[in-house]
Amino acid sequence: EMVFKVAGEDADVVIAQLPRDIADRISAILVDIYADDNDPNSLGLPRAFLVNAHGMRGSPPRGKMTTFGLRKLIESGGAAYVNTLLNFIGKRGNLYAYLREIEGLICEWLSNRYPEVLSLIQEDNCNYHGNKPPYIGEETMIAPRIVISWQLGNEPHFDPKDNGVSVVVWVVDVLEVDLDMAPPDWRFVIQNLRTEVDGKQRDGVSVQLFHGIVIIYDGKKVRHATSIPFDARYTRFGVFHGSTNPRGYKKYKPV
Repeated sequence: EMVFKVAGEDADVVIAQLPRDIADRISAILVDIYADDNDPNSLGLPRAFLVNAHGMRGSPPRGKMTTFGLRKLIESGGAAYVNTLLNFIGKRGNLYAYLREIEGLICEWLSNRYPEVLSLIQEDNCNYHGNKPPYIGEETMIAPRIVISWQLGNEPHFDPKDNGVSVVVWVVDVLEVDLDMAPPDWRFVIQNLRTEVDGKQRDGVSVQLFHGIVIIYDGKKVRHATSIPFDARYTRFGVFHGSTNPRGYKKYKPV
C-alpha cells in the first residue's frame, strides 16, 4: 500500500492491489462482456451500448466507457440495470450475473481492507438523485452504478459531479500478455499532487498501472488522467465505483 497526502485537502490518494485470483476473475468477466460478436463467448451486447458514457476527453479520444446503473437486485442472484432492460446471455454467463459478481468481489475486498472507504461511498450514495436507493446498505453493494472502461485514455481533468471518494480497479486480459513482460507505458497521472524526496520537490505523480492495481481518490479534488499507448498490444479495463450525484451537485472550484 502507498498513500499520498494532498496538502490542504481531505483527499488522500491510496494505491493498493487486489489478490491475483480476484483480479483474474474480474478480467475474465470483462473479456466476455466486451467480446466481439464473432467470439463464441460473446454476450452479444450492441457496440453502441458499450459507449453510453463515452464522453472521452482528448484528441483523439481513446477507448470506450460504459455506465451500468443498478435498477434492482434479483433474489436468485445478479441484478438488473437501467441501461439494459434485457439481459444478455452468453456461453459462460449473463450480463446481470456478471455485473453483480464484479460488485460482490470488489465490495467484499473493500469491506476487509478499507471498510471506512466502503462506508463513505455507501453513505454518500444514500441521497442518490435525492432519494435513498432501497439497496444501499446491502452487504455486497457499493454504489448505484458501475462504470467500466476499455482501453481508456484521456487528458487531465477533474470530475465535478463526484460527491466524494472513488475506487477504481484496473485489470488486463491475462491471456493476451505475459504480466512479467507487460510494457510500463500504461499510467495514471495525478497532475496537482506535489511530492518531496530528499528535499527536492516534484509537481505531478505518474503511477504505473498493472493487473489488479486499486486507486482510491476524490476525482473532484484530484486532477487526473489515464495514459495509454496508441497501439493495441493487450486489452486493459478499468472498473469505477464512487460517490456521484448527477443532479443538483455543487461544482467544486479547486484553489
